[in-house]
Amino acid sequence: MSLISISKESMNIIDENVSIKYLEFQEDVTTFMSITKLFVLPSYREGLPNVLIEAGSYGIPLVATDINGCNEIITHNENGILVNKKDEKDLSNAIEKFILDKNFYQKIQTNIRPSIVSRYEQKYFLSKLLKEFKKIESTH
Repeated sequence: MSLISISKESMNIIDENVSIKYLEFQEDVTTFMSITKLFVLPSYREGLPNVLIEAGSYGIPLVATDINGCNEIITHNENGILVNKKDEKDLSNAIEKFILDKNFYQKIQTNIRPSIVSRYEQKYFLSKLLKEFKKIESTH
């Protein structure tokens, strides 16, 4: 059973395009994140996609579908671009914007890591958790 959910036609395009490198599952993505210029997640459904948090923590600009989870991480045009679900043209336009508009790319690249760290760093969560415990304690 294959985990690949794209058509054979699309897989052939990927295989034939020298600019696209298809990789099997990787335990450690550090090497790949360090050379990535743009991270794209055109998903139809997500929980909270850790992969966007991970990519953003590397300072990689993000493009993702405007669905629950993705739109909790990405603030449109501030730390990435959100695109409409199942809209190939919207996805293409977003990727093209990053390629053609160097100032926009730089703005997003500058914003992404601080926005991720400020909301997903362990210290942040622990401080929020402590605040909740103190609130519960004060009511009992």
